[in-house]
Amino acid sequence: MSFKTKTLIFSLLALIFLISFNSVAFAGFGISPASLTNKNLVPGSYYEQDIFLVQSQPEIDLNAKITVEAGDISNWIKIENGNNFTIPKGIQQFPMKIAVSIPSNAAYGNYKGAITVNTTPTGSQKDGVSVVLGANIAIDLNVTDLKISDFSIQNF
Repeated sequence: MSFKTKTLIFSLLALIFLISFNSVAFAGFGISPASLTNKNLVPGSYYEQDIFLVQSQPEIDLNAKITVEAGDISNWIKIENGNNFTIPKGIQQFPMKIAVSIPSNAAYGNYKGAITVNTTPTGSQKDGVSVVLGANIAIDLNVTDLKISDFSIQNF
């Protein structure tokens, strides 16, 4: 057998081996919307926004750990579900309510940061390596003296 033939046979066998024994991981996790944004906050105001945590195949419970990385404004931001909670299996879109309380003595300006969401399967491996799925929510808040009333009439 020639060198080319041996190389071709070896390459085909390696390809078949890789395709046959490849385990596919169907893991998908995301957020919507991807930011916590409000450009018209005044000192002493309160703002809420729902962020949906979305998993592609909700076949297992997921433990979620939330970390707020926003410097001086971290204490303005509260997660209604808490910073550790479980997303039950079967739920593809899980709502996470974020509340922002602007102190009455807050300085005018633009404030930025991030909220990190990390998820691990319930009962996942404690020793060794485990897969962590996560996402970042960008924070962009603007405290101003401009007062804007934003409301809608649902029924008259």
